[in-house]
Amino acid sequence: MTLLILLAFFGPGDLHTIQFGNCSSLESEFISTHFARGNLNSDNLVDRDSYSAEHQLSVVCSLRNALVLDGLSFTLESERDAPNLFISVRNGLDGSSKTYGPFISYFK
Repeated sequence: MTLLILLAFFGPGDLHTIQFGNCSSLESEFISTHFARGNLNSDNLVDRDSYSAEHQLSVVCSLRNALVLDGLSFTLESERDAPNLFISVRNGLDGSSKTYGPFISYFK
């Protein structure tokens, strides 16, 4: 895995993290921006089983916070033949996982 340093400034609730993963800086910024803006919510929640039956998703990269031991890891996934990206959040403490999207990629 590659060590990535991500310093993101998002207003009063500044997000300063050092993250491990294989995401590029643009991919890390994409995940961080959607997380900081509150886009990973029930409005964007995807039923992964029914969605992936119709659309093929492939992993772009994975990211986790090395400083906060909350067990959260993020996986950026892309939809084949479409500009849509999805962010899966895995809670390592209880094993749950949720997928959010589709989000339009500004770098793909």
